[in-house]
Amino acid sequence: MKTEDKNKIENPKKTSKKILKSEDNKEMTIVQIKAEMESLVLQINQNKTEIEKLTDDIVGELLELREYRQKIDAHEEIDDKKKPSSQKKGSRRKRGQKEEPIDLDYVLANMNMIKKLLDFSDQLSSKHDEFDSKKLKKRTFFLRKRAKNLTLEDEGKNGRQIVLIVDDDATTSNIISHVLTQHNYRVSSTLNAEDGLKTILKEKPDLIILDIMMPGMDGFQLLSILKENDETAHIPVVLISSLAGEHDILKGLQIGAEDYILKPFSPRVLHLKVKKLLGTKNEHIAPHHRL
Repeated sequence: MKTEDKNKIENPKKTSKKILKSEDNKEMTIVQIKAEMESLVLQINQNKTEIEKLTDDIVGELLELREYRQKIDAHEEIDDKKKPSSQKKGSRRKRGQKEEPIDLDYVLANMNMIKKLLDFSDQLSSKHDEFDSKKLKKRTFFLRKRAKNLTLEDEGKNGRQIVLIVDDDATTSNIISHVLTQHNYRVSSTLNAEDGLKTILKEKPDLIILDIMMPGMDGFQLLSILKENDETAHIPVVLISSLAGEHDILKGLQIGAEDYILKPFSPRVLHLKVKKLLGTKNEHIAPHHRL
């Protein structure tokens, strides 16, 4: 024992390596344990089959033995009737014989009980296998369904069109976002033109809904920057404003806006205008995402 302890103290690096190795091979160890368990179950089933065969053989032999015992008892009973009372077998039993005959009925009852227990274990085993099979099928079904939903989710996320709202009025932004999200668009928003420009250059949205009257840079100025930039000129812009004058509407369209919506607006009209500009592609992507 002292030598072993000394070796452990002298070789701490070897011990740590073994621990790391065991951690690295954890999955392999689990596989080995499962294989060992399957081997043990197979061995148990083989032993059980042998026990069943032996039990059947013993029961058969006991039945034959009982038949012979009954025949012997019948012959002895006839012989006892012929003998004088002093020599009858029954009188010798009263004096006491050390060896009592085996109670075959009792032994047979025990063997039959063993057979019933073995049959019951078969039923339990089949029920357990059936339960495991159903559980496995159910788990497999849900895993496949989950994998399918994740795939659709990834496809939907990658395929859905992005709409950016640039409006300093948070209430208006929330209303527009709710309407478009209902139709499966990915919606983001900013509360001023400066942040809107940064977001546009970073995310490259498919469409921009732009308010005109904002503090700092207004919507007309942002629209001019976007249409003069080759990277953003192709992005359709819908101006949304309470400015209802013909001059303002014409100015926005001349700078390059694709459409102009007056506040207050109809949610249905807004959706139809966005749909017209972006097409129907978004309507067919991952419908389970609709809110």
